Amino acid sequence: MNRIKTFLPSLAVTVRRLHDIGKSGFWYFISLVPYIGSFVLLILTCMDSQPRPNQWGENLKGIGNDRLIDQIGR
Repeated sequence: MNRIKTFLPSLAVTVRRLHDIGKSGFWYFISLVPYIGSFVLLILTCMDSQPRPNQWGENLKGIGNDRLIDQIGR
């Protein structure tokens, strides 16, 4: 039962992380490849974000985005 409750949030976080590095959310399906798929997905999610905006939006860690970071938590 708990697996069902955690699947959608973990899927959303993983897709968001893939978007941060400039990959499509469909890269999540690489985890279905036996043995190596989950390892590749782990490596992708550990990569640093793109330093520039991509098609899914601006990078909050990017150079010159201090204004966006300052707004977080207000």
